[in-house]
Amino acid sequence: MRRIALQSLIFDRGRLFASVLGVAIATALLLAQIGVYEGMKVSASRVINHFDGDVWVMARGTKVIDNAETMSAAVGPLIMAHPCVRDARGLIHAMTFARRQDGSYEAVVLVGANPQGAPPYFPWRFVAGLPGDLTHPLGVTVDRSDAKKLGLPPTPLGATFEVNGRNAHVVGVTGGIRSIMVMPYLFTSLDNARVILNMSEGQVSQWTLALTNPSCAPDVIAWVERHPDLQALTAADWAGRTEQYWIKESGAGSMLGLTALLGLVVGIVIVGQTLYALTQQHFKELAMLRVIGANGRELVSFVAWQVLVIGLAGAILGTGIAYGIGVLMERSDVEMDLSEPVLTFGLVAIAVMCVVAAAHSVRAVLRIRGTEVF
Repeated sequence: MRRIALQSLIFDRGRLFASVLGVAIATALLLAQIGVYEGMKVSASRVINHFDGDVWVMARGTKVIDNAETMSAAVGPLIMAHPCVRDARGLIHAMTFARRQDGSYEAVVLVGANPQGAPPYFPWRFVAGLPGDLTHPLGVTVDRSDAKKLGLPPTPLGATFEVNGRNAHVVGVTGGIRSIMVMPYLFTSLDNARVILNMSEGQVSQWTLALTNPSCAPDVIAWVERHPDLQALTAADWAGRTEQYWIKESGAGSMLGLTALLGLVVGIVIVGQTLYALTQQHFKELAMLRVIGANGRELVSFVAWQVLVIGLAGAILGTGIAYGIGVLMERSDVEMDLSEPVLTFGLVAIAVMCVVAAAHSVRAVLRIRGTEVF
């Protein structure tokens, strides 16, 4: 039965090509949409996941890390008073503007934190320079993908440009650190960030707390939230809240999901029609096989082999197309995550799509009766 099924596919190359292309398009659409969805989640919570801390403290009412407001300098000593708090690190995360050489302005995200002397470094992915260089007066990092956007040379190390009215100096270059808002990240020290943003000594936008025992996080959160102007969340909850805000409340998640569903529907229709047409085309041959003793399982294998070949070829081609789309999106400042879990989920969905598409053809071959050949 395998030989008959494969020969019928090869004989009708037009339908075979259309089916493989349909599965490939569905695979590429699905993987691209899931990849962009996961890429947005990674981008949204990137700073949170790379900054050490068990509990985050911010002004009450803050929805996401990108919209945090400046807190009083008195907050630091207050949160350090809890016996379970081992250490507290301040973070400044704010949007401001940089002036390009041509005089135009570019919105940027300024992130200020005291650089760490040992891994894990913050910021991460240094291409040139070291975290300690951020302590130089008004020293900042620029991602190499953002150099052109900021009007800087392709190798921006050592360049000077204006940030919020201050002459910042590029002392480090990072690679692949992007904001979900497609704004360039500029990393610097806390002191430099305060100078650039005209903040007072001790002011930050958020605090991260390292606890002596992570199990006491609920007690620390409850203790912090007794203060009417503060709220606290675990690092995982803060990252999740930020991801949900950008994915769900912005409507991006619904749009991506609808496009992925459309890709699956297109694939089901194309593959389903092709398989049914092939079944009808070989109806007499299948009926003859029933006459000479072929059982239902053997007839179903006729469809199964065809859907296996079409699905496998289409999935391989579609995955290659998805990787190509990912390269193009990378150049367009859109992050697309095609990690192993994304590929696994997408390919399982394509397999289910092929099974659903084959259902009508399976019912058709099971209804074949040997007498119909006469």
